[in-house]
Amino acid sequence: MDKKKKIIVAVASVIVVSVLGLIVYRIASGLENDAVAAVDSTIEVQTDSPQKGDLVLTTEYIGKIEPNESVSVLPKVSGQVLNTYFEVGQTVKKGDLLYEVDPQDIELSVNVAAAAYNLTVASVQQQLTGTDSQMVQAQASAKSAKNSYLNASDAYHEYDDRFDDQLEALEDQKDMLLGGVNLAQREKEEKKAEYETALSDYKQTYGEDISDPGDANPDQKAAWEDLQEKDASRKKAEDNFTAANASYQAAVKAYEALDEGYDSNYEQLETAKKNASIAYQSSQELLRILEERSAPEAKATAEAQINQAKASYDSALQQLENTKIYSPIDGVIEAKNVDPLDMTSPQSPAYVVSNKEIMVVTFSVPANVVGNLETGDKVTVENGSQAYQGTIIEVATMVDQASGLFKIKARIDDGDGSLLSGISVKVSVDTERAEDGLLLPVSNVYYEDYKPFVYVADGDTAKKVFIELGVTDGEKAQVVSGLSPADKVISSWHPSLGDGAKIRTIGEAAQVNAAVTEE
Repeated sequence: MDKKKKIIVAVASVIVVSVLGLIVYRIASGLENDAVAAVDSTIEVQTDSPQKGDLVLTTEYIGKIEPNESVSVLPKVSGQVLNTYFEVGQTVKKGDLLYEVDPQDIELSVNVAAAAYNLTVASVQQQLTGTDSQMVQAQASAKSAKNSYLNASDAYHEYDDRFDDQLEALEDQKDMLLGGVNLAQREKEEKKAEYETALSDYKQTYGEDISDPGDANPDQKAAWEDLQEKDASRKKAEDNFTAANASYQAAVKAYEALDEGYDSNYEQLETAKKNASIAYQSSQELLRILEERSAPEAKATAEAQINQAKASYDSALQQLENTKIYSPIDGVIEAKNVDPLDMTSPQSPAYVVSNKEIMVVTFSVPANVVGNLETGDKVTVENGSQAYQGTIIEVATMVDQASGLFKIKARIDDGDGSLLSGISVKVSVDTERAEDGLLLPVSNVYYEDYKPFVYVADGDTAKKVFIELGVTDGEKAQVVSGLSPADKVISSWHPSLGDGAKIRTIGEAAQVNAAVTEE
């Protein structure tokens, strides 16, 4: 700075000090001075422009850890537990024997089935050597079964054809009535519109009173009578619509009743036809056995009966095999509900086996959040001081009736085996996002009747501007409307700050001083 500029600065400083001394003196003396009052009413403020950026709202929930694959092992037979071979916490492979049920009672069933099988074989052999009386009886039975089948078949097809005709007739009637409903609906809307237009015109011309005006004013009387006619037409159109809709609904109910009744009647007739067919075929088979005796058909029927008895016997053997219960998957025993001498049944899980190679966390969110989540979104799971990353794999689309919330399931991506089934953890998930939004510190926002606003520097005046906020994380807020990136939002607080207050930004004040110094 040259000597001339230093002199100017020094002089300016002396003047400023003198003026300040005079101001202090006048204030202390209680005198009012317009210039001083103007200086005191101007407040210095700082400004902050809204910035473009991304904002994410992270919400925390309580979740529950569980294996992605967990199987409750249920026995296929009831009985007393004989032995168990695994305890809670032990690892099993698919096919490992978990426990055994005492087979004594089932072994008895196996013996009974074996005896029944032998008896069937003997009975078949006796049938193959039947008498002539059996032949006559079989012929009569076959004829009767055939007639029963033909009658059942005729009844079945007759009902099916008659139902199709009735259903088609009701369908046509329903379509016709629906057309009438649509016409009545349009007429009702037209008459209503005509009445409302006439009513509006009448009120606009003659006032709100729509009672009978008498004969004093012929034009008003004529307008009133026309309004009454349109009102009557409107009501009649509404009545017509109501009647048409009632007829249509009755036709719909008749159609649905017929359609619903069809299933049960059709099923009964079809069952009767099938049973008659089975009886007819059985009688024919039996007749063929008796007629042909050693023919291949007779042998096939005999074999069928024997096979049926054999199947019962095999089923009993399978039940015996079911007394040994094996692990259905590889995993860890997480629960054991049976011990030797306990009773077990298919209604009570005996073991719970979980494959803990993949662990998941389930948590619930409200309806306003579930729409912002989708599979593939990341979550953070915290268990004490340990944190894990996860990925959402399921988002429920049906609300839980008990809690009113929607269930979310996320896979733990970096589990180290320390997460135990059933423990509660903290789950953090991004629930709201604002990408490339206009952001502002929440400390710059004020509220009036719950409506957010900011003060904007409008020249040397503070201006109140109401805004609409979007996503907020407690520090920054997304401005949806009301501001632009060019606006200068007042970021400092002052007790005199308000709409229309005189302001001077700190930056502007510095520029003014610099300009004076240069002169």
